[in-house]
Amino acid sequence: MPADERSLLRLAADNPDTAARVQPLLSLLQGYRCYADYHLAHIRENGSPLSSEKALDVHGRNVFSVLRNWRDTRADRVRINFVMESLRTLFPDNFSDLDFETAGTTVAARVVAPRPDTTYPITFAANGLLVALLHLCAVASVPEGGMVALDEVENALHPFAIKRLIEAFRTWSAQTKSTVLLATHSPVVLDQFRDCPEQVYVMEPSQKTNPVPLNQFRDPEYLSHFSLGDLYAHLEFGAPGEPEPS
Repeated sequence: MPADERSLLRLAADNPDTAARVQPLLSLLQGYRCYADYHLAHIRENGSPLSSEKALDVHGRNVFSVLRNWRDTRADRVRINFVMESLRTLFPDNFSDLDFETAGTTVAARVVAPRPDTTYPITFAANGLLVALLHLCAVASVPEGGMVALDEVENALHPFAIKRLIEAFRTWSAQTKSTVLLATHSPVVLDQFRDCPEQVYVMEPSQKTNPVPLNQFRDPEYLSHFSLGDLYAHLEFGAPGEPEPS
């Protein structure tokens, strides 16, 4: 570190000779969020602290405040609409909407089921529903042109929900010119990229640089004949013990 404790990136940004060249990297980092450890038990039991925040924190604890704030702000209403509509697609038999409840400095939620007048506290929601809700809020929190990373996106989710979730990510990404980065060990997730193997990156010890795009590591014509999930399961790419493909 330099004597004044500024990072090398900050020094480059502050230097007129290099500032313009590092600005794209700075913009990316400023708009980047990574979600890997949601505090599900805390969210179930305690709800969210009342706040004016409009982006999901890295552990998801402010999820209900964020959703309510999106709902109450015209410019952000598209975000909560995206989350709610996507959840209805993922869980057509179990989810219709959310009702918010405020008590003191806490915001909680109740799940509205498709049958009329059927609601229950978020405490009793299935893990898959809560995880999908948090994933969708994480993606909807990313700023225009930003990047969001989700680790082990498949956890607690049924294959049907995984497919619909990735479709929702693609829709939001296209609308906002943002990037959604998924780290996964799931063959089901990988199968959603059969038609675009160039969007899959793997860690391979045999390569000079990592990660490497899958279509550079394996011939695209060869890949087109197989399920990417099956190839991964049979160790056709992604060495055992190495970090997961993205």
